[in-house]
Amino acid sequence: MSRTLKLCAYVFAPLILLITVICIYLDFGNSQKFRNSIWEPKSSNWEVLDEGSSGIWANMNAKYQNDQVIRFYHEGNDATREVLLYAESRNLDIWNTGSRYTDIRLRREVAKEMISMIPNHKVLISNVSMVLANSMSSGQETKNLPPLDFNTLSTMPQEPFSKLYLKYTEEFYKNYQNLEAINSYLRLLASMYSDLCELTSLGTTAEGRSILALRIHGRIPNKDEKKEVIILQGTAHAREWISIPTLCYSAWKLVAQYDSDNRVRKLLDKFEWIIVPVLNVDGYAYTWSEDRFWTKNRQSLKNSNCKGINIDNNWGFGFNGQGNPCDELFGGLEPFEANETFAMFNLISNTLPKEKKSTVGFLDIHSYSQSVLWPYAYSCDLLPADDENFQELAMGLTKVLHQVHGRLYSHQQACIPFDGIHKHYHPGAAIDFAYFNAEVRWPFTIRLRDVGDYGYLLPAREIVPTSREFYAMLLYYGQFISEAAY
Repeated sequence: MSRTLKLCAYVFAPLILLITVICIYLDFGNSQKFRNSIWEPKSSNWEVLDEGSSGIWANMNAKYQNDQVIRFYHEGNDATREVLLYAESRNLDIWNTGSRYTDIRLRREVAKEMISMIPNHKVLISNVSMVLANSMSSGQETKNLPPLDFNTLSTMPQEPFSKLYLKYTEEFYKNYQNLEAINSYLRLLASMYSDLCELTSLGTTAEGRSILALRIHGRIPNKDEKKEVIILQGTAHAREWISIPTLCYSAWKLVAQYDSDNRVRKLLDKFEWIIVPVLNVDGYAYTWSEDRFWTKNRQSLKNSNCKGINIDNNWGFGFNGQGNPCDELFGGLEPFEANETFAMFNLISNTLPKEKKSTVGFLDIHSYSQSVLWPYAYSCDLLPADDENFQELAMGLTKVLHQVHGRLYSHQQACIPFDGIHKHYHPGAAIDFAYFNAEVRWPFTIRLRDVGDYGYLLPAREIVPTSREFYAMLLYYGQFISEAAY
């Protein structure tokens, strides 16, 4: 009997295997055809743009072909004064400044002149145009995901919908995405995990776009107690692209791991997480069409031909309402004049209190410099009452960030020390308002990768590593707050 069974096994096993392969192939073909019907362009809005070869990116590359980014080192107060005064007089694009060096984007002819005056320097990016083009690709063809047709998706059966979601997620983090693809992905997450999150609009920008937020929570919220809220916002400065996929990645992981990770489940049951990946919606769209290094929003200004308010200078703490409207640091004439800051103010000060919810955490995500910063940003003359607690949490955050991929993050108060010219003031910073005015217990600014090798042009291949280390840090942040006595 056993010999007969063995003989049957030898005869029929290959046949069964062949049938299985054929079935899988047919199923794949059907699902692929269905998926293609969703992805295929049905109008000009569905066109998958080749961002690296022609059109707007070709024009933008030409705009920066003579640009470099140079780090000028400071040797004492005199050198600091010389660097900053020269940069300000020429209206140069200062990417980053600190106590030891300043990173500046400038034309080659201007660079030669400045180097002759300040010889202690390092060329970080010798060809901005080339690095810009390379930053858009992670090894595959540089193509943007198409927006999704949600009228079709709403009638899609669960199985093909899940396959589409997995495919879109896989592709989403391979490259930086335009605004339409980002909004599609957020809607996809909200549809896939409708029991854990909702997509809502916090307000409308000057150009009529919605400021979208994903509100994430556990399945069984505690209705008898006030729900505590942690808010994350990204892209206050339009050119800081890496903050968007980083926040989308965290949103995805929080909902996707709710049922499989006990730590995530506890954090979602304890807190509501409100994630705003693209705060400066108009500015971000502008970095795709006109100027990759645009910082402000696109709001029209009174009595000025220049456009835009620096969102991170328009909050209510330490606001001064002064400055040149054409300057990229210009924070507006009134606090919360920017549609984006007003939307966040309304969320924190009106919407959530009406829902009997209190904001206990606030993370403002920027790039670059790999640093964890706490209040006050306005001036180093101000020291928060909880400075030791901030230091304790910041040390833990930087440790977790380092453990993931070995990247070193610094931690310090967000203010800039006296540089030999004058005291630096950062009026209207988000974390200062959150801490002092809104009484948010744990506000931080997180500056993501890198430390200047690419600056704002961080390559797409670093999207996932950056997102992973930030997500690990976020879980630590939430757990620390949940266990803190306050």
